[in-house]
Amino acid sequence: MKRLDYLLIIGLILLTGIYSADALNSAIHPFEDAAMLLRYSQHLAEG
Repeated sequence: MKRLDYLLIIGLILLTGIYSADALNSAIHPFEDAAMLLRYSQHLAEG
């Protein structure tokens, strides 16, 4: 294999890792959004 092939493979692995880390980190936000909406609805119901 040529040097360019190794560089491309390393680049793809790095991009995959960065994308995976971002995708796993963004899974936390829906829980926070749901908790915020629940608190808002409780305050709205209490008047």
